[in-house]
Amino acid sequence: MWVHQIKTPITASKLLLEDPDEQVISQVRNEVLQIDNYTNLALNYLKLMNQKTDMVFMEVSIDELVRPLIKRYAIQFIHYQTKLHYDKSEALILTDAKWASIMIEQILNNALKYARGKEVWITFDETTKTLSVRDNGIGINASDLPRIFEKGFSGYNGRLSEKSSGIGLYIVSTISKRLGHKINVISTINEGSTFTIQFK
Repeated sequence: MWVHQIKTPITASKLLLEDPDEQVISQVRNEVLQIDNYTNLALNYLKLMNQKTDMVFMEVSIDELVRPLIKRYAIQFIHYQTKLHYDKSEALILTDAKWASIMIEQILNNALKYARGKEVWITFDETTKTLSVRDNGIGINASDLPRIFEKGFSGYNGRLSEKSSGIGLYIVSTISKRLGHKINVISTINEGSTFTIQFK
């Protein structure tokens, strides 16, 4: 499945480079980001499957986790004309910065994928230590919700995009259990989804 996924943006990039202009360059940048995402997804999956992978907890601010991801995905926000609302938070949490960042990235990536041309909100509640990533995209079928964190499950939305391996949210779920950060999702079809991560 991963090999099939990685071939799609590579093929798209080759075709786009046959007729380069400013719009094409933007599209190629987007496809290269997708290649990078799929590669990281595979590597992180392999690392997680290794039970010897250590989790190193330290204090880190929410902004230190979120800001680099916003910068990384700026290409996609611009390319798909998706509006981002981010309430900056300097609040400190105790976590493994690397794995927490991977978890947030997968959720943000999903929001971008299913809210193209719409809006994404990233907020942090200091009282409950809960990070929320909300979008007003296509939402998730109620029948799919109980299974979205299962390995290999892509559901109706995954079948629509033809780019879903069903590994991203499985990685999110696995990291959340290892770190002890509770993950939750609420969603309404055609209205959007809200993923929350509760830090200790």
